Amino acid sequence: MEKYRVTSTRLFNFTFAKDNIAGVPPGPTARALDGWFAYLKPLPAGNHIIRFGCAEVGSTPGAPPYAVDATYHLTIG
Repeated sequence: MEKYRVTSTRLFNFTFAKDNIAGVPPGPTARALDGWFAYLKPLPAGNHIIRFGCAEVGSTPGAPPYAVDATYHLTIG
């Protein structure tokens, strides 16, 4: 799994939208990235299910932790 892990080497500018999932006030902030990412080769024709998730574990002061569990049902023609 480590070959799929990406960590930013420095902070980058990020702007939270109004009513964002992190539950923090909207506006600009500095963020870092650390996570696992998958890159898919083109899928063959047919039906496919892709599922992924992530979690915020408290790196944003004052924001509640949250998790995302997403499932995509794809039909490639």
